[in-house]
This record gives sequence, C-alpha cells and structure tokens, in this order.
Amino acid sequence: MYQISIVKLKKALFILFRSLSDLSFYWPFFEGVISDLINGKNLITIRAITHVRDRFNNTRSAIGLSSNYLKIPLENFFQGDFTIMLWYRKFSTTNFQRIIECGSREDDSILMSASYSDVQTTFFKIYDTMNDLNDTAKSVIGKTPIVLNIWYHLTFVLQGSNGYIYVNGILDGQGDLNFPKNIFRSSCHLGGSLKANILATAIFDDLKIFNRALSINEIINEYEIN
Repeated sequence: MYQISIVKLKKALFILFRSLSDLSFYWPFFEGVISDLINGKNLITIRAITHVRDRFNNTRSAIGLSSNYLKIPLENFFQGDFTIMLWYRKFSTTNFQRIIECGSREDDSILMSASYSDVQTTFFKIYDTMNDLNDTAKSVIGKTPIVLNIWYHLTFVLQGSNGYIYVNGILDGQGDLNFPKNIFRSSCHLGGSLKANILATAIFDDLKIFNRALSINEIINEYEIN
C-alpha cells in the first residue's frame, strides 16, 4: 500500500510541475484525497461517496458515484479558452448523464455529458439563451459510444467559438459553440445536473482544468503519460 501511494504521488507531482503554468486545477483523487493539488480546493460532497480502485487497480484512488454528484468549488473557470480532461468509467445508460455542468441558471450553463439523449456518446454545449435549451445547434456530439464498465480518457476543449471532444487522445467531434458569457456561475457539479434529477453512476479520476486550449499533441501526450 505504501509503495503504491508513493508511486502515484510522484506521478501526480510530476504532471503538476510539468504543466504548472497552464494547469489551473488538478484533482488526482489518490488515497481518498478530494483536494486539488494546485490551490487545495476541496470538492464538496452532497451524499456519501466511495473511494474506489483506479484504472491501475490502486485502492482508494478514484471517486465512485452512484446516483450522486459532487460540487466543484466556485471559480470563474470559463472566461476564455479552456480544456477539461479526466478518466471516466460509467455504469449506467441514463440519458444526458453529466460529467460536468456549471452555470447560474439553465440558459448560461456549460455542459459536458457522457450521453446525448438516448445515444451513448459524449456531448458538449455552452448555453447562451433560453432558446438554446431544446436546440442542438451550436453543440458538439461525439461519435464513439461510451460503453459501460470501460475506462475512457475524455477531453473537452473550447478554442474561441470552436469546441472539440477527444476520446482516448483521438478527435471524436468538433463544431461551433457559443462563447461563454463572462459571468460568475454559481453552481458547478461533477456528475450532476443543474435542471433535473440526472445523477452520475460512474467513476471519475484525474480531473484537470487548464486555462487554455491544449493542442492535439498535448492531449495525446496527456493520454499516453497517464
């Protein structure tokens, strides 16, 4: 147990210092820790969570949610370009199962999900008006089905008004998105929805938020090094 902890800690610190100038937040979730390594921001539990084995079979090194979600500490993540990536393994085919959703209300939320309607592919949308709520225009829909009980490295990138989704380091979808409103979003959920009782049944690991759009080579490198 001790050796596993040291190995994962060294790996996390290596990634942290290698990317320090661009990596805004990093939650590695090793050994049951839910603080990010950069600013010490704790994720906020709503109900009891489970610390489970990660993709390397290390104990207490990923977060398991069962019809549950976590609150991400409030920060203005979305003032410009950004990249969000994580390792993800889902256990439910719930429609629009959220990965992350942040907003002050429905019509300004930023949504990344692991299913779109009844299609089990990734989905990325930035809402701008109430008219957007039932409109798939200006959204990105992935092509690769997210199969149950399989680990995936998922990356969501905004660069200007262009959105990109990568699955396991490969571009899986792209399209035009609304540019995020420059507002303070009062709620930010990992695995939860702002508008409905749609909750994650999945495992999350190595959640990272970058303050710029990573290049394809950088995304491939992040996937391969992990």
